[in-house]
Amino acid sequence: MIYKTFLILYIFSFSITAQNISEIDSLQEVYAKSTTSDEKTTSLIAIAYYYKYENTDSLMHYIKKIKVINKNGQNKSALFDEYLFDSFIATQKKEDAKAILKIDKASQLALEMKNPILEGRAYFYKSTIYHYLKRDFSKALEYKLKAEASFNKTDTITNSTITNLASIAFIYNKFNNYEQALLYINKTTSLLHKGINPMIKGHCYNTLGIIYSDLNDHDKALEFLNISRDLHEQNNNSLSKISAEHNIGIVHFKKGDLLKAKKIFKESLKDTSNYIHEQNFNENRTIGCHLYLGKIALKKQDYNTSLTHLNYVEFNSENKYLDLNIEAKLEKSKLFYERNEYKKALLQIKSLIKLVEKDGLFLNELEAVYLLQSKIYHYLKKTDKELNSYKNYIGIKNRQDSINNKFNIESLKLKFIQEKANKEIAEQQRTIKSLEGKDEIKTKNNLLLIFSLTITIIFSIILFFRHKKLNHINKIRWAAEKEIKDLKQSQLLFDVETKKHQLTDFAIHITEKNDLLEKIKSQIISANIDYNNPGIKDLLFFINDDIHKNKEKSQLYSSIDNKNDSFYNDLTLKHPNLNEKEKKIATLIRLGHSSKQISLQLNIAKVSVNNYRYSLRKKLNLSRGENLINFIKSI
Repeated sequence: MIYKTFLILYIFSFSITAQNISEIDSLQEVYAKSTTSDEKTTSLIAIAYYYKYENTDSLMHYIKKIKVINKNGQNKSALFDEYLFDSFIATQKKEDAKAILKIDKASQLALEMKNPILEGRAYFYKSTIYHYLKRDFSKALEYKLKAEASFNKTDTITNSTITNLASIAFIYNKFNNYEQALLYINKTTSLLHKGINPMIKGHCYNTLGIIYSDLNDHDKALEFLNISRDLHEQNNNSLSKISAEHNIGIVHFKKGDLLKAKKIFKESLKDTSNYIHEQNFNENRTIGCHLYLGKIALKKQDYNTSLTHLNYVEFNSENKYLDLNIEAKLEKSKLFYERNEYKKALLQIKSLIKLVEKDGLFLNELEAVYLLQSKIYHYLKKTDKELNSYKNYIGIKNRQDSINNKFNIESLKLKFIQEKANKEIAEQQRTIKSLEGKDEIKTKNNLLLIFSLTITIIFSIILFFRHKKLNHINKIRWAAEKEIKDLKQSQLLFDVETKKHQLTDFAIHITEKNDLLEKIKSQIISANIDYNNPGIKDLLFFINDDIHKNKEKSQLYSSIDNKNDSFYNDLTLKHPNLNEKEKKIATLIRLGHSSKQISLQLNIAKVSVNNYRYSLRKKLNLSRGENLINFIKSI
């Protein structure tokens, strides 16, 4: 969690401006030599950006100077930056509504100036407010995609362009939409070779490293994080280098290389102490190091050392860094559980649940807490409380899945709107080029008349040689077509094999889940419990119903695997553009299942099934009058 806090700091800090800000002395010298009002305004803006995260009072002082010089707003670029600064100050004061109002003014000004770069920056800044302050990730994605569309209107690649792509990947990754996350990772990396600010490049690699760490691709994560650290070291950006090294330590911790991770966090503590003047950085980083040193000690069962570090984190993060405080409490709960100090663990859990439920955004932590709580009640032989905790655990898990599904549906809608807008822009550009081309055609017609005879002779010669080589070309083409056919067949076999592995994994998962439910059910039956209690009846009904549904799902997928391999193969060959989920739903439709049945069998919302039906019609190129079910059955 701590590394994400610093990702926020760097994306928020450096994405707004594309300037490569020099040291303050040089900036002051440039300002002193300025003669015109535009030169003075530009210098003052650079100085203001320097103080943006150094000293708020100095920042406000220079903003006032800018407004005095540009009092009538004649310098629109400077006025745009004024709005951004005003929005930033409002966010510092937690005045979210005012911050958004100022950003909207900046966006409107960019539209009036017909400047897509400034427009994109305004949208991106607005997205950061929704992302990190209001924590409305759907809105954040909406404005990030608007920023991307604005940046796409120009061939110019800016720091904000690339940072925006990296942050879109970060949001998709947060909601487990790995396909889109990887798509935007590729977009980001494809632009990182451009001549952008090395600092921005370093932060983008840092972001990509975090995403790959979340995807558990630790080697790729270390590759990107090492690049980030080296870039910051080359540019003498010590704070950013420390942050990259800290993230490297987290990846080694996840890999299980505890000795290496411990060494990195110890060195990070030492390096951080050299930046006492950077109070927020120093405090946050120090707490983060203690948190991971506590985690490492807990994994080594060095409970006293772990408790010392975790107590430090809990005490120093209270009312300041909610994410760190929650992680520390969770780790302490695990520690007391491992030491069989169940009462202490339950007290810690009670405090943690109250803290997490108040915020409502730490569902992963809440899920882990309820699972741990159910284990403790199991050992204490408090069956009612154990079952209640497990029920809460299942509820949080379902709630999390529901949020992820809702977000992915919203992101699909936004993607559709963005693609439509991009097509309209492309169509307008083609129209403009077509009109420009008509003038050129008149001139070219005269030239064509002059060279027509020459072209006829050349064309005859070409035909002669072309005919001579035609047989040779056909042989090459036939060989290539055969190779493509063989490759498609190999891919088909691979897809079938993959599908079988997925079904095996699903069956194992169902069996394990049913075993657990049967175990809980047997404990309820063997316990001294009043079966006339409505709560107990409901719980037993819930367990029996879930076991029955799991068996039906297992049989269903087995049926699909046994009966529809031929259909699945034909569908893959004829329509390779379909993804796995669409193929699965097509198979269920062929078996005659309704949308409601499909939603229950695949554990997705009914509206999601309807969306997939729409997507299938589109990819299968069906007209309005054609029936989807009949078409699928005809394959």
